Amino acid sequence: MSFQWTEDLSTGVEDIDAQHRELIRHLNTLIDACSTQNGRDDIGRFLGYLGEYVAFHFAAEEREMTCYHYADLTAHEQEHEHFKKVVADLKRDFAEHGAGVNVVVMTIHSSCDWLVNHIKKTDKAMAAYLKDRTGK
Repeated sequence: MSFQWTEDLSTGVEDIDAQHRELIRHLNTLIDACSTQNGRDDIGRFLGYLGEYVAFHFAAEEREMTCYHYADLTAHEQEHEHFKKVVADLKRDFAEHGAGVNVVVMTIHSSCDWLVNHIKKTDKAMAAYLKDRTGK
């Protein structure tokens, strides 16, 4: 089982799509490790990556939205803040309880849910706006 990139996840903004594909690649590494009973070894690495990813990726999106005066910037930022909290909670749970099944399952579930729901709704709307403004 793995998470597949499909065109319905594409925003049409290459930098954003490339970052989303990279997140999916890392998520699939974790999912593959779980299928071979090694997920507990990889969860710490994935959570470290995820923390770095959200800081970098969200900052890049927010810079673009600010630069082009995106009307839904505040709502988009609130979604980012919510997911940053989810990631921080997962990292805290991992630090306190180790790589238990609950931490692994919640990490995969939260990441997949975020990818599908945030990209298909919020990021696509933002990307359409940015493409309209930039002509790209």
